[in-house]
Amino acid sequence: MDADKSGAESLKDFHLFNVVLKTMETKIIKILLLEDSPSDAKLLLRCLQKDGLNFEHKIVDSREEFIESFTGFNPDVILSDHQLGGFNSSEALDLARKHMRNVPFILVTGSVSEEFAVSILKQGATDYILKGNLSRLTVAIRAALAQKEASDKLKQSEENFQNTIDGMVDGVQIIDSEWKYLYVNNTVVAQSKFRKEELLGRTMMECYPQIEGTEMFRQLQKCMTERIIIEMENEFAFPDGTREWFKLN
Repeated sequence: MDADKSGAESLKDFHLFNVVLKTMETKIIKILLLEDSPSDAKLLLRCLQKDGLNFEHKIVDSREEFIESFTGFNPDVILSDHQLGGFNSSEALDLARKHMRNVPFILVTGSVSEEFAVSILKQGATDYILKGNLSRLTVAIRAALAQKEASDKLKQSEENFQNTIDGMVDGVQIIDSEWKYLYVNNTVVAQSKFRKEELLGRTMMECYPQIEGTEMFRQLQKCMTERIIIEMENEFAFPDGTREWFKLN
């Protein structure tokens, strides 16, 4: 969890993680195993079975089979050896991110350098496990899937929230400490006579130079420095000569 999160946010994330972990206990996890050593594949699967993981699997050892499995098998998680015949984990990860962007990808290999391990994590791999220490594999799979499901739920919640805000009658806008618009809902766009893309990333003063020196501007400054909520109305002139009343609350 992020170190700068508040205690309440951290507790919420922890609770969500545990709820997701509980639901995974009964779900059958579809594991796509990219491995060209039958003995290594057998050892790995035996380890997962011993840990009580509820799963079904498919083993592939070529680029063609790997790509076909994205839709033919539709895995929940990908476990990949590093070096295969004419194919390697970096290439596999690139393909996975193009075709199944959010599916956890765990490197399971005999040995890799620390530099390579760091590079493949930066490339987008979820985790890496050494074949000499498979005791951590089941935990890594469960953690990766729990993180993905929690992330999916959070994303859906954020999308639902934004759709609700976008449809509100009242105008809602978010500006940063430099007065740049970070978010505006549909009502603000309709009132402003600007398109949304013309507002986002620009400062309020760039869009409304006439606001500086007004009472509304002073009240906005007060809101930002003292973190208070106020209500007031003011009239603005637009570049085309029309005038509109704006409510600040």
